[in-house]
Amino acid sequence: LAEQSVKINQRRAKEQELKADEVTAQEAVDTANALRDAENSRDEALTDLKNAVLGYLLTTGQLRVSREGQLSLPSRR
Repeated sequence: LAEQSVKINQRRAKEQELKADEVTAQEAVDTANALRDAENSRDEALTDLKNAVLGYLLTTGQLRVSREGQLSLPSRR
């Protein structure tokens, strides 16, 4: 869902580039802000997902870190 929002805002920005003579400065700024907000929301959602996965692994005792600091999952049996 967050990725779709980014794509929609990218298309909006591209359309405004093609119609630059018809777009006000405020509309251009609003579009840039909307795109940035969509990208930030997408990145936050990805971070939340990764944190949830790590939290699950930690809670279930499956999270392992090597001496070199690398994440290592238990081998499947």
